[in-house]
Amino acid sequence: MKPDPKVEETFLHLAQELRKRGAVYIHVVRGSQLDEAPVVSEGFLAKFRKEFGATIILTGGLTKEIAKQILPNDLADLFGFGTLFIANPDLVERIKNNWPLNSPDPKTFYGGDAKGYTDYPTYWDDV
Repeated sequence: MKPDPKVEETFLHLAQELRKRGAVYIHVVRGSQLDEAPVVSEGFLAKFRKEFGATIILTGGLTKEIAKQILPNDLADLFGFGTLFIANPDLVERIKNNWPLNSPDPKTFYGGDAKGYTDYPTYWDDV
């Protein structure tokens, strides 16, 4: 698709309309590790937060460091780590303890067999 020159205007209007209709949350994909889509800026997230006014779930290419940067600025309420969870079945413990992360293998995502979904080791498997 061609870039929309009014993308910010369009999504801020959407935020206003969702607010009017009582939407309780929205899931925003900030960017993706799987493609080269542009990353949603923190400046835009701040504007969107102001217009929407309800819960924002932010996903897409997040790391612990990125989430820690965004959290104090009140730009999102919940963070999703889909790709990191696929590659790290013990992601919460790894983040909490600053343990190294497994690297995800996107070639095994969304098709094929169980490879890549059930065979990533936990931290303790590698120790």
